[in-house]
Amino acid sequence: MGIICGAIGESGGARDFSKVGAGTIALTGVSTYTGATIINGGVLQLGDGTIGKDGAIASTSGVTNNAILTFNRFASSSASYPISGTGAVIKTGVGTPAITAAVGSLVSANYAFTTFTPGTLTITKAPLTVTADPQTKIYGAANPTLTATLSGFVNGESLATSGITGSATFSTSATHTTAVGTAPLTPALGS
Repeated sequence: MGIICGAIGESGGARDFSKVGAGTIALTGVSTYTGATIINGGVLQLGDGTIGKDGAIASTSGVTNNAILTFNRFASSSASYPISGTGAVIKTGVGTPAITAAVGSLVSANYAFTTFTPGTLTITKAPLTVTADPQTKIYGAANPTLTATLSGFVNGESLATSGITGSATFSTSATHTTAVGTAPLTPALGS
């Protein structure tokens, strides 16, 4: 299954948007439909994690989520509409989204639910490992171009899709006069 990207509009009056079946629909623009949003299968993703493609649901009537709702926005990931249902809400990327408590399905004959204290969920950057690629050179020759492999990507990302720019720098004790054998290659953050 692939990912369908874009925004959703409507014509001829208010229309609901229902996401059913497997696969992912990523809203990368500002949707203008005014009906309800219902997720009954697969993933509805808001944004693709890049600048200018945050995606939004225009409806303020709320989201009924019985599958997966993912916020993958480059900017803020707040939602000003209620989200209900049995599905998962996932925030990818870094940031500190607020969690607002509400009555939901709480019921009690002996207690009144009068105080709801918001909390925060801090999402930190996922760690990546930078591994210097093994290289070979002939005694007396200049060092080859040093490269590295990055590993530890999450959420199906890769170096090409992660937004990482720049390259690692390397240090090594090897020079053109280093004796035959091995020398360490040490990668660093670079620019």
